[in-house]
Amino acid sequence: MSITLTEDLNNLDVQLTRIPSSGEYITIPLYAGWNDIAYIGKTGDIAMLTSNIVGLEMIYLYEAGTWFWYNPSWPTEANTLPTLEYGKAYWIKVTTDQAWELPTP
Repeated sequence: MSITLTEDLNNLDVQLTRIPSSGEYITIPLYAGWNDIAYIGKTGDIAMLTSNIVGLEMIYLYEAGTWFWYNPSWPTEANTLPTLEYGKAYWIKVTTDQAWELPTP
C-alpha cells in the first residue's frame, strides 16, 4: 500500500492506493480520442500488450527529440515503436472509451 499526501494551503488530502502484486493486473482508463498516459505495466512487446485495446488507432512516444509510432494496421516494418516500457509516457488514440488491463511489472 502506498500513501500519497498533498497539501493545498489550508487542506490536506490523503489518498491510499494499493499497489497490485506481481501476477495481478493494472487498469488504465482510455477515452475515445487521444490519451496521454504514464505506462505502469510490464515492459514488453507492443503488439501483445495492446492486443486487448478495442479500436486502437495509434500510439506515439516522444523521446530525446524523436517521435516513435505504432499503428496495429500498418506492416511491422512501418512501425518504429516495438515495445512499451514501464515509466514512459505515451499518446494513445482509441475509438471508444474502455478500461485497458495490463499485467503488473
